[in-house]
Amino acid sequence: MEKAYKLLALKLGISNNKAKELIDSGLVSVGGKRLEVARRDLPLNTEFKVIEDKVEVLFKDDKILAINKPVGVESYSLQDRFEGYKLLHRLDKDTSGVLLLSNDEAFMKLAKQEFKEERVTKNYLALVDGNLKEAIEVTKPIGTKKGFKAQSFIKSHMSPKDLEYKNAISKFRPLQFLDSETLVLADILTGRTHQIRVHLASIKHPIVGDIIYGKTKSNRLKLHAFSIKLLDYEFKAPINLQAEFHKDAMSSLKI
Repeated sequence: MEKAYKLLALKLGISNNKAKELIDSGLVSVGGKRLEVARRDLPLNTEFKVIEDKVEVLFKDDKILAINKPVGVESYSLQDRFEGYKLLHRLDKDTSGVLLLSNDEAFMKLAKQEFKEERVTKNYLALVDGNLKEAIEVTKPIGTKKGFKAQSFIKSHMSPKDLEYKNAISKFRPLQFLDSETLVLADILTGRTHQIRVHLASIKHPIVGDIIYGKTKSNRLKLHAFSIKLLDYEFKAPINLQAEFHKDAMSSLKI
């Protein structure tokens, strides 16, 4: 037995640090499943598969860079791939979609103020358990327990008392019914940790593949940051819904 990152380094002829970075970025699988722990002990004859390390650039000018973040990749690891650029916001590791960076200090300051003042429009696509029959707005305050793996809670008599609960507003609209699941458009007016996930779970429609707030297992968290509007910019990140979410999902979106 040997540590996964050391075995990978030997097989690929790369440094231990590079091997660990590949695993931490969600780009390595074993037996068809993503390898999540770089220090996991594995047999010496383990066969690794490394996903092609490419990130789609949606737009780039002298102020902003928009990319289509792959699922399973940490936002901060993508920042390291674009020299001189810094994140304007972040997406959870298991969420795919449009992610913004900048290399202009003045623009960065202005953009971060827009996020802070909650003047940025963000739309997500989610596949949820059950049939969400009609559009709904959820305004339940959210508190987050920080740590190695953050977890958020809806304010209630049963939730932790030592958290700061902040205002949170999410709007959900059903787009397509898919058997016992629903393709949903989510519009969030605030930016709390795991906001979409915890708000959907609170109305009994957790996201498929959400192992923290739901129960339905899948090959990925079915959540994609579809579009974002920031200042004079608007970006959309394409996704193959039939491949990523559901085989019968619509092939084109009219949003």
